[in-house]
Amino acid sequence: MNSSQWSFWLKRWLKEHPVKEPPQFLQERYAQEVMMRLQARSETPFSAWLGWLFQPRPAFALGTALAGLLAIGLFLNRFTDRWIDRAAVEEAALELEMRAADQWVLAQAVPEESEAARLEEDLQFLQEMEEEEPEEPASEETHSEEDLLEELKRLDESDLALS
Repeated sequence: MNSSQWSFWLKRWLKEHPVKEPPQFLQERYAQEVMMRLQARSETPFSAWLGWLFQPRPAFALGTALAGLLAIGLFLNRFTDRWIDRAAVEEAALELEMRAADQWVLAQAVPEESEAARLEEDLQFLQEMEEEEPEEPASEETHSEEDLLEELKRLDESDLALS
């Protein structure tokens, strides 16, 4: 609808539906009533907010939101409690392992005096070993290289025969 059509339609409608003006004494009263309504709407009392709060849709929406937050809070609380419990158990296990490792290290530690004595004993033992040269045992059977080669060939032939 273009502007000329709009203006034509508006003029025709206003002719068919004339604006009625109240008499002068009613105009002032009407203006006062309108102003009172506007002031009442601008100054909404607390009870009006409570009324809005307890209407079905807002109450349901707020209840759902609170239930969701409560569920998330409980889940996170339970999760963090489990995590804290696991951390405490792991910390206790680690502490026990560290104590056991410390005890093992202390048990394996050799004082410096006994270490020096042990080194002297080892050196003395090595000197004794050098002084004593073991005699080679006399073997009754002496094998030549040819005998060994023949023995190996015979073993190879027997292995081939078995397979």
